[in-house]
Amino acid sequence: MINVFTSLLDVGPTAEGEIIAPMADNLLAAGKWLKYAGECVYATDYWYQTSQDPTGSFRFLTTPQTFCIVAFNKPTNGSVVVNAGGVVLPIQQGDAIRLLGPNSPGVFSDDTTAQTSGLEWRMDEDGVLTIDVPEDQVDQVDYAWAFQVSYALF
Repeated sequence: MINVFTSLLDVGPTAEGEIIAPMADNLLAAGKWLKYAGECVYATDYWYQTSQDPTGSFRFLTTPQTFCIVAFNKPTNGSVVVNAGGVVLPIQQGDAIRLLGPNSPGVFSDDTTAQTSGLEWRMDEDGVLTIDVPEDQVDQVDYAWAFQVSYALF
């Protein structure tokens, strides 16, 4: 299993058994990202309703209480547009969407009020989701932007 892990992350020891600095840096960066975005990775299931978006720049994951959208392209002009190729995303009015980042409300605290506040979002008649994201939140994240949808309980 360790061989699969190291080949997937492109991190492995040299013939002398050392992990060189560039590989160690990549592994540390992945750990840093997982520290704040892990809620959209750990204990999630891959959402199979779509073959992802037509551009391949999003991944969808789910738990019983949340739906996660991981964007591999940095949001631009204050928003991210998610097109799931005509498949309706499991998001309804009243659900809260937040960007998981190192300084995001609720990520490192037990403050449940911070966790329920969310970003502005809208879905058009074709099912294309647009999430408004403040630039200061976008700039705190590197590599991938994990958006967590918390379902509203009625």
